Order: sequence, then structure tokens, then C-alpha cells
Amino acid sequence: MRKTTRLYYGMTNTGEALYWVMKVKNATKTVALNGTVLDAMKGEAGLSIGCHLSQMAERNKALFGHPALYISFTKSVALVITKIAGGKPTNCVRYRHNYSKYVDLNDKDPSKKVVKEHPELFERQFTLLPYKTQENHWKPEYGRKETGQRSKFRTMSGEIARLRKAGLVLQGL
Repeated sequence: MRKTTRLYYGMTNTGEALYWVMKVKNATKTVALNGTVLDAMKGEAGLSIGCHLSQMAERNKALFGHPALYISFTKSVALVITKIAGGKPTNCVRYRHNYSKYVDLNDKDPSKKVVKEHPELFERQFTLLPYKTQENHWKPEYGRKETGQRSKFRTMSGEIARLRKAGLVLQGL
């Protein structure tokens, strides 16, 4: 099990991504959050802290069994920041979720057209699930690199892909 995780927070002038490295614990209990249309309308495109799911989680932070200072959502993971030291996050709890289409919708529809036309999609309960680690799927016969090794030329994923979808990052990066 990984004991740390990274949280994207910006880019350098040369286009390199900047990340905070935090200690991470996996959630052990389910958390049910109540979503509203107002949360969806307040969400900002391209941000993991500030999207409509994190707005909803922030408003429902009393339902977590631990401190919830900020909540970051990516396609399948929610990181709940529990401690900040020296001006940067140092600890978090990791949940999983099945709301990748909502994450994409937030980035692809900045005019909130879908929210206005289908408010029932957002006036509902959203559930954050305990995070379960998976076994490594690497085998030499698959022709892939061993888990943990990364290519210098890998495709953009996570936060940078989300910024790109929202039109906030140039396509050439």
C-alpha cells in the first residue's frame, strides 16, 4: 500500500507540474453526502478543489469522521485533506467514488447547461466509498514495465488532463 500521494497545485513557467506530497490513509467507512443544484452551479471547471463535487463535500464536511479541511476530486478518487503544516497539506484520507461522469461534466460544460436542464442529477445523495488497494497486475509476459516505473513520455493524466478538457491549459504542453 502506498503511504503517500500527490496533489497537483500548479505549473512552473517551464510547464512542469507542481505537486504536494502528502501522507495518505485509506478510508474505512462510507460517507453519504447530500448534493444540491447550488453546489453544481458553484463548481469551477478544471479544478479538483473547487469542482461541484468538492463544493458539495465541503458543505457536508461534518459527516466525515475526521477533519476535512479541503476535498479534492479526480475521476475515481477523493482526497480529504486532514492536516496542513507550514502552509501546505501534509495528511489526507483517500476515498473512491463512481462519479467520473460528473467530474468530466464539470470540465466539459462550463455554462452549466446540463445542470439547468437536469437538476435531478445533482439534487441527490452521493456516496464516497472506502478505498481498497488492488494487487499489482504486472507480469513480464504482458510486455509492460514493472509497476512503479514511469516513462518519461507517458500521456498526461489526472489534473493536467482535467485542466486541458476545461480549456485552461494549452494543448502543446
